[in-house]
Amino acid sequence: MNFEFRRFLPIFLALSGVLIVVQIIGVFIVSNSYKNNLEINYISGLMDKSEYISQYGLISMHQITNNIFFLGAIALVVVSLLIYLLFIWYRDWFGKNTFVYRLLMLPTNRMNIFFSKASSILIFIFGFVVLQILMIPMLHFILELLVPIDFRLDLSLTDIILGNQALSLFVPTYYVDFIIYYVIGIISMFVIFTMILMERSFRLLGFGMVIVYGGLIILLLISPDILQVLTNDYFYWMEVQIMRGALLILIGGLSLWLSNYLLNKKIRV
Repeated sequence: MNFEFRRFLPIFLALSGVLIVVQIIGVFIVSNSYKNNLEINYISGLMDKSEYISQYGLISMHQITNNIFFLGAIALVVVSLLIYLLFIWYRDWFGKNTFVYRLLMLPTNRMNIFFSKASSILIFIFGFVVLQILMIPMLHFILELLVPIDFRLDLSLTDIILGNQALSLFVPTYYVDFIIYYVIGIISMFVIFTMILMERSFRLLGFGMVIVYGGLIILLLISPDILQVLTNDYFYWMEVQIMRGALLILIGGLSLWLSNYLLNKKIRV
């Protein structure tokens, strides 16, 4: 895992730098835009305070976190991580000296390679989440410096997160939601890794296997909904969610079993 960590660290630092810079630029642009409008309408005497607030409202972190700069920086990180999910395997095959063969020849369980790659990605995901949480108070501090308190609505960290769908997804405020979201994410990563190993094991035939496997996963995930339709909503909502949770665990276990089989029986050095 240390090796995978070192390989991705420069990318992590570069993306972190972009995230910080872009979001700081965003808070300056949004705050200065509001402040310029304030100077034109209130400070110049065109409106009194109550009229201005009634027409334009108070500025808060909601305007900052729902701005294109804030969301765009998060989207860049998410897309980069999704690309790296593929790159982390294919680089070993297509990189210099086909490094994957050296990995597969190591005297250790080949699933250690699988878990090493998965663990490194999870570490960086949580690293970005922690960075984003730390960025919110910093952005709020900049907002406080730029806009007078009379025209600013200060929010708690929880309110800021709940006011943005992207933040609510990556930083759930409830423990149960946190566990559910990240378990789904981890299982999805296992499924993607399994599909990559299928393609690498069987090449052209592997593409067909990936499509079939993907279709099977989708069918399993929607099967509780199909069952509800066929039984005229016989099951309670919680029962449907329990079935879906059990199927997710089944999918995760199946993906791990297939990955172990492919790594140890099908991929050859």
